[in-house]
Amino acid sequence: MDQRKHKRYESVGCVAYTEIGEDLYNNAMMSNYSIGGMFFNTRNEVAPGTKICVRMIGYRSAFSAKVVRCIGFKDVSGVKYGVGVQYLEEVSAV
Repeated sequence: MDQRKHKRYESVGCVAYTEIGEDLYNNAMMSNYSIGGMFFNTRNEVAPGTKICVRMIGYRSAFSAKVVRCIGFKDVSGVKYGVGVQYLEEVSAV
């Protein structure tokens, strides 16, 4: 039984994220989103509770979010992490 608050929409898209207050962005691939958050895959482990800024590549806005889960897995290119985030607020229209 799915206990999520919001309906998820499957969508693949490039995102970049950084820890709030940092300048170095990491690339990731979004796999789904909802009105309350998103899930993306990245090569970097991100601890639950970490506050990050997420930018959708090709769009003009950035959002702050809190990491709620980070799950490690292996694929043909090595270890990756699935990261679930909860949106906090829109940061800026850049």
